[in-house]
Amino acid sequence: MTEDLERDGYLWLRDAVPQAELADLRALAQTDSRPGARVPVGAPLFRQVVSGDWLGPVMASRPDLRPVRLVSFAKGEASNWSVPWHQDRVIAVAERDDAAPVTNWSRKDGIWHCEPDVGTLSAMLFVRLHLNCHTAENGAMEIAVGSHRQGPIAGQEAEAQAALHPRHVCTAEPGDILVMSMLLLHRSGTARTPAPRGVLRIDYADTPPPPPLCWQTD
Repeated sequence: MTEDLERDGYLWLRDAVPQAELADLRALAQTDSRPGARVPVGAPLFRQVVSGDWLGPVMASRPDLRPVRLVSFAKGEASNWSVPWHQDRVIAVAERDDAAPVTNWSRKDGIWHCEPDVGTLSAMLFVRLHLNCHTAENGAMEIAVGSHRQGPIAGQEAEAQAALHPRHVCTAEPGDILVMSMLLLHRSGTARTPAPRGVLRIDYADTPPPPPLCWQTD
């Protein structure tokens, strides 16, 4: 499985979350109209995610992985959005420190974010936990298979680079987990049906961010 992740940039863990835990996560996840909400460490939803044991075979090879960022997304009638091909290259840290070797500082939902070096990003995992059914009709994410091997890609070049790779539409059932490389190109279209499409995006790391920075979870 780790070979598949290194080659393709993603792997599926189907039916990974028990239904009782999934119901708890749905109850705690955002239901407002924002495209995405950054969840602070002390929030009940973050605590529920930290207590989960869903990555099984991935954790077997990397037992020190832990969640370091959580974003809750909900697409539906009240919030129907799209994003073009892109990479997510930011991390969430405890405090801003301009001495750190990072760029693109921003503050989102009260949490400091920045873009670190490619080594830090390559060592992390981008995990999507699906709260509902995800189909092409309700705006399931699409990925460019193997595009993570290109390294950081400028936004204006993302669509052209994605065209060089096979595409995979990430259809999923509730409780399915998609594990991805942080540098994998992906996009999401608008929904064509009112069916809700909720997902938790969880960043995992087993190494520290560039010093003197600390994860927001430290």
